[in-house]
Amino acid sequence: MKSFLCSAMLANADENDEAHIVLCRVLMGRPEVIPAGSSKLHPSSDNYDSAIDNKQNPQWYVVWGKDMNTRILPEYVVSFKCPSLHPMRVNECSV
Repeated sequence: MKSFLCSAMLANADENDEAHIVLCRVLMGRPEVIPAGSSKLHPSSDNYDSAIDNKQNPQWYVVWGKDMNTRILPEYVVSFKCPSLHPMRVNECSV
C-alpha cells in the first residue's frame, strides 16, 4: 500500500486538481542494483535487463527503455482528486 501512496505523492495534478497513475504488471528479469534517483538510462552490461535500488528490499524498480514494450503491461488507470498534492523527492518516499 505504501508504494501506491508514494506514486500518488509523486503524481502531478492537472488543471482540474486530478492526478492519474497507471498500474502495470512488470516482468523484471535480471535486475542490477543502482541507487534510487539515478539518471542512468541503460544497463551496465547485457547481463541485466532491469534495475532495483536494493537487492534485499527493493523499493524502486527500473525497466530500461529498450525493453519497456516487452516487459510492461498497463492494466489500470487510477484517477483521483488531489487539491493539496505536494510533490516529493525520490529519497523522501520509502516503502
